[in-house]
Amino acid sequence: MTDSDILYRIAFATYRNINYSTATRLEAKHISPEAFFTFPAATLASITGLKSTFFADDRRHDAIEAARRELDFIRANHIRAIYYTDSDYPTRLAECNDAPAMLFVLGNTFTNIATLCRWWAPDTAQPTEWTLPKRSSKTLRRSSTMFS
Repeated sequence: MTDSDILYRIAFATYRNINYSTATRLEAKHISPEAFFTFPAATLASITGLKSTFFADDRRHDAIEAARRELDFIRANHIRAIYYTDSDYPTRLAECNDAPAMLFVLGNTFTNIATLCRWWAPDTAQPTEWTLPKRSSKTLRRSSTMFS
């Protein structure tokens, strides 16, 4: 993957209101991260049905500039960027509607991702005590009725 591909993915994933589900919907309409930043705003608006202000040139330019700084930072600090289409993206996280389109991981990738994805026990859909801090598990336990 080239630097420009990674740059577009970072800019796309960090763009306002872009998460896993919106990214998949946009890419289903053949709007890749690169197309999102290179097509004219009017073209993107007509393809998606969204307002053209969402694709304003100045917003997209600012996102690319921020992504350049982010790319420099992750390269300098040996951080790994995992896009939602990468094979390393956690499948259980992909099941969440508001999952991020990109993860930034420092350290042992597989250990960190495994910890991130063990929020729910597979058969019970209840939070597990050993994977979350006590405060978080109590919060999740109170709200677990909506998952039943």
